[in-house]
Amino acid sequence: MITPLRWCARISGLLALVIGLLLSRMPMAVLFHLHMTLGGLVVVSLLLCALLAMGKVPAAKAAAGIGWAVVTLLVGLRQNELLPGSMHWLIEVLHAVLGVGAIGLTEMIGAARARADK
Repeated sequence: MITPLRWCARISGLLALVIGLLLSRMPMAVLFHLHMTLGGLVVVSLLLCALLAMGKVPAAKAAAGIGWAVVTLLVGLRQNELLPGSMHWLIEVLHAVLGVGAIGLTEMIGAARARADK
């Protein structure tokens, strides 16, 4: 179950990142909803990977995955309300860092779980 979650985070995350970059230049409702769906898949992949790894990997890794998923989801859902105006680009950068971090954390937790299963 961990391997499909890792692939889901990789593919969804890459597509969400590309679409997010496009959205920063030309807002389009269809792409916005696709971006949110893909980002949701990344968050769910991370959360499930962390939950499935509990007890098999250090507790701090699993807790970090759960916490990161929650923060990523909250920032993603409230992004447009945070720091409006000329400084909003800081939130966009934070959002991208959280998304890329979610992919990386899914990979890290998934790899640790795979090692633990051997």
